Amino acid sequence: MELEFFFKKIFPIGKVFRKDGVIALLYHRIFDCKIDSQLLCVTPENFEKQMIYLKEDFEILRINELLKNLKEKKVLQRGILITFDDGYADNFYFALPILEKLKIPVTFFICSENIDRDEESWSHQLEQIFFSKKKLPEKLNSEFNGKKYIFNTANEKAIKNTYHKLHEMIRHLNKENRDKILNLLFKWSSLIKMTREYYRTLSTDELKKMENSELIEIGGHTVNHNLLSTLNENEQRKEIEENKGHLERIINKEILAFSYPYGRKKDYNRDTIEIVKNNYQIAFSNFPGVIRNNSNIYELPRFLVRNWDIDTFKEKINNFFLTF
Repeated sequence: MELEFFFKKIFPIGKVFRKDGVIALLYHRIFDCKIDSQLLCVTPENFEKQMIYLKEDFEILRINELLKNLKEKKVLQRGILITFDDGYADNFYFALPILEKLKIPVTFFICSENIDRDEESWSHQLEQIFFSKKKLPEKLNSEFNGKKYIFNTANEKAIKNTYHKLHEMIRHLNKENRDKILNLLFKWSSLIKMTREYYRTLSTDELKKMENSELIEIGGHTVNHNLLSTLNENEQRKEIEENKGHLERIINKEILAFSYPYGRKKDYNRDTIEIVKNNYQIAFSNFPGVIRNNSNIYELPRFLVRNWDIDTFKEKINNFFLTF
């Protein structure tokens, strides 16, 4: 009776635990970051251990294989799809050698605005301002969308809170307004904007070399990594189609896959999905879930990977299959 009670408590009646399906993993950076305010960096050491485990225990799919199976409504058996968002230079220098050594296929979704520019993304510029260890003024007076704000930056906790508030506010702005705010913040902080090694976007040459690998596929991720739900239909179309065209000219090949910037359901809308359908064959979001043969091919879920050690990573992967 005690054993029966235990199993009923752990596996309640009506709850179905499944092991089939494909898990899409979402990475951003493979680098030993000194500052990682958004928790997007995975060290090369942890990444290699994660890849070895996946290669030994799972079938690792390419996107075209997943697409074919979804179109044919095949039952998907414990597969893994590995993806990267944004297109950081460290992907070329630290992720690619590991992937090639282990012969693991991966798709990189690239934002195109900063290709060949020695410039960090807006979120890393904001990170520079607030976490460079330079003493900041004790308060920040600012204005967003006609509203005045006073932020406390007198101590470490206050600085961290202000950073996260500003990050959430700035990500709703378009590139022009983001740049204006960041220029004002650099002036307020008396910091000089810099580009840290490997924080820039991939160059044209690096993208060509990556795409030349039989393991690598390039996908679209908009021009400016704007929050698409804040843009009108024409602005969204420009972001999505110009990004696709730019990448295709670089790699001289049609790209079939897209991932939504930020990727939560509230971060894009019906217009976004229709534009993506007219340009791509498959698209990925950023909310948890296991891909099965009835999944929406234009809103496929992904699990965001953190800098987990191998034991934590194994536990996470198995829990993903069991609970979603």
